[in-house]
Amino acid sequence: MQKNREINLDILRGLMSCGIMVYHYLFWHKFPKDYSLFINKIGLYGVSIFYILSGITFFLVYKNVDFSVLKNLKNFWIKRFFRIFPLFWVVCFVTVVVTKNPVSLERILLNITGLFSIINPNAALCTGGWSIGNELFFYLLFPVFLISFQLKRFYFWIILVCTTIIFGYFAFNVISEKTNLETQWNEYVNPLNQMLFFVSGIGLGFLYKNFKIPQIHSLIISTLLCVIFVWYPNESKQSIALVSNFNRVLLSIICLAFTYFFIQIKIPDNLISKKLSVLGEISYSIYLVHPLVYFASSPIFRLITKFIPIQAPVRICILVTASLTICWFIYHYFEKRFVQFGNEIVNRNIKNLAQ
Repeated sequence: MQKNREINLDILRGLMSCGIMVYHYLFWHKFPKDYSLFINKIGLYGVSIFYILSGITFFLVYKNVDFSVLKNLKNFWIKRFFRIFPLFWVVCFVTVVVTKNPVSLERILLNITGLFSIINPNAALCTGGWSIGNELFFYLLFPVFLISFQLKRFYFWIILVCTTIIFGYFAFNVISEKTNLETQWNEYVNPLNQMLFFVSGIGLGFLYKNFKIPQIHSLIISTLLCVIFVWYPNESKQSIALVSNFNRVLLSIICLAFTYFFIQIKIPDNLISKKLSVLGEISYSIYLVHPLVYFASSPIFRLITKFIPIQAPVRICILVTASLTICWFIYHYFEKRFVQFGNEIVNRNIKNLAQ
């Protein structure tokens, strides 16, 4: 079951990262900004599913860890540091070099330390970095969430209710449907506006471990939820309509329910599932690196199109293929080595304490 769970989580994580990548490539190629279209909805709610998956994964991995013990908390942060920061720093640096935008020393320090996640989530130097800041914010609070769950589940449900109230406050009061999302971006990327997804993911992790659903039911319900998400109406066709008021609530419930039922499905361990799970393994690279592939390739495409016309669909296919290939190498020859290094430090700490 453990193996199946990891495949499910990896597949969904990989599909969301690819969906966001395609959304960005279409957006940068002047694809219609019609947010009644499925791919544009994924551009908004794919990140939300990332947060849900993080909550589920963290609960399943750390559910029996006592974070009131300092060494456990230290080991948790060592692993998180080597998982997040090395690639994040490199992408931020390359982004500054490629875009040639002037950057203040304060903003550089906020990104190096990760403190932008607390002070200003929109101060990330790289495209999509705001969501990494939100993840860092959630990591800070995760030990508190887990300790509350371990002490008494009632405490955790109180936290869940509080984050739901905050979520509703943003949906109905802070984010206004009367103006566009761009002018309210700082409010939208506020981690308090996104935290319910992560906290709910922790709760879903608990439900997953304790309440099993028949396979056929999970398959039917997850398929139905996917269809509802695809065909969910958005008459205004504006992005703001999907992240405010009742649309925000209903689409978030759909994402939470879909994630829960999807991870219940027993996916066959075959070549296709293994290939799809690879997307999950490299999803962090896909998410951070694909904008750099686009920006770096733009001069090359401009040069080539002087001699050979390349239509937007062909260019996007080339970009997707190049991004997946580059990210596979980055994961195996950069990310993975830092993750292993972090694990080695943690293992040495555990061994030293045991002696």
